[in-house]
Amino acid sequence: MNLGFYCEACSHRADAGGDCPNCEDEVLLDLADPDVRMMLQEMDAAAIRRRSVQLGAGAAVAAALPALVFGIWVQDSRGIILLWLVLAVGGGFVLTKLFGLKPRHADV
Repeated sequence: MNLGFYCEACSHRADAGGDCPNCEDEVLLDLADPDVRMMLQEMDAAAIRRRSVQLGAGAAVAAALPALVFGIWVQDSRGIILLWLVLAVGGGFVLTKLFGLKPRHADV
């Protein structure tokens, strides 16, 4: 089964190996090699994890403001912390669903 060759940088596919015609200093990877396919999948998984952490951290920071505003009227610190956690987790989930990365190399 000939899977062809693939450029990781620009996703260009070719039947023959060598240098990528679209990119400087990029070599076409042989998709028949299972190690190459595993490397591409691992790169995708790492990028998706990084993006999810970034979105979760952003949601936690953004959730702090409503929790602090709510805390002005309510003097229950456990309620404020619970509200902040619910907003942060829920916001992180929603942001990840809306703006999370999809695998770049899913068709490999």
